[in-house]
Amino acid sequence: MTVSWELYNKGSTSRTLPSVKSSPYSHGSIFINVMIKLRDILTESGLTGVMQIKGLGQVTCKWDTGATTRASALHATDIRVDGDAVTWSFKGRTHKAPLAGYSDPKHKAQRPIVQLSCTWQGRSITAPFALTDRSTMSTDLLCNLSLMQQLGVELDINSGAQ
Repeated sequence: MTVSWELYNKGSTSRTLPSVKSSPYSHGSIFINVMIKLRDILTESGLTGVMQIKGLGQVTCKWDTGATTRASALHATDIRVDGDAVTWSFKGRTHKAPLAGYSDPKHKAQRPIVQLSCTWQGRSITAPFALTDRSTMSTDLLCNLSLMQQLGVELDINSGAQ
């Protein structure tokens, strides 16, 4: 099924987005719902982007419209939970934050969640991040649908990056 729509007016300009084929990879109907709800605060991005995370610096991220998990997945090594605190390494530096809970993906081991401040294209929020080893993945951060909605991300599926 192919879906096309006209998004919204930005001043005197009207934009029409390309058709989206619904598939397990594009999640066309979710994409449309996200865009309708966020039409007044959308910021355009490609399939990947660069986010600033307080204390970690710039982190390359991939937007995943199908990820409905409790938290976005952030690359970390040497993850240790000690009571109510989590210690982990990211790019050779050690970090510590309060434990905010656990993410329990169906096909993976339980992951500790920390709340971190992040900024993307001028919009700053605090969001949950599940710590996991993503060393074999293409990006250090996999952003879930909730984070995308909070940041007002609009995906341009014809753009490969940022």
